[in-house]
Amino acid sequence: MRVFVQSLDGEVRKWFRELPPNSIDGIDVLEEAFMRQWGDTKDYLYYMTEFGSLKRKKDEAVGDFSKRFNKMYSRIPAEIKPTETAAKLTYANSFDHEFSLLLRERKSVSLQNMQNAALEVESNILASNKLKEETEHQIVDKKGKKEIITSSHTGRSSDSKMDEMSKIIKSLSAKIDRLEMGNRNQNKPIPEGDRNQNQFRRPFAPRFLPRER
Repeated sequence: MRVFVQSLDGEVRKWFRELPPNSIDGIDVLEEAFMRQWGDTKDYLYYMTEFGSLKRKKDEAVGDFSKRFNKMYSRIPAEIKPTETAAKLTYANSFDHEFSLLLRERKSVSLQNMQNAALEVESNILASNKLKEETEHQIVDKKGKKEIITSSHTGRSSDSKMDEMSKIIKSLSAKIDRLEMGNRNQNKPIPEGDRNQNQFRRPFAPRFLPRER
């Protein structure tokens, strides 16, 4: 920066010497001040275009955007620099529609007041989103517990039905076994001495009857 200053001459050097004390604290500030004073007037359109197209980036903090906005606003040459009222409108329009409406409702009297209000709006929105997420988590947790309880009741009902089915199957199996035993007894061959001519089993004579002579 000192080497650059030593290269200045004539009116440019005079301009530098007349700058307020401690107004230049770095090479970037010196470059901006130099370009505002001695830059080509064709850059006016560039400044206005860049300033008018400023938008808050996604996930960019309001404080960081305000610094970026102020830096660009300060770079605009005095000949074409927008009024503070126009700068307020540009600042409000640089946010999304919902945020911009909330910011306009504050009716800030200055650009600095509007930027402070933007910080409050950001804080309120973050708190509201956090509360909404907590409420959604509670609803999901309650729904999950309800599903677990319903599932457990369904499981007990299913177990009871399985027990009933097992009992029915066992009962049917026992009946089938009895039927098979009966069929086997019916198909068992009869000894020859116990059969008559008609193939019927000969009945036993009661012992208490008198024998025939």
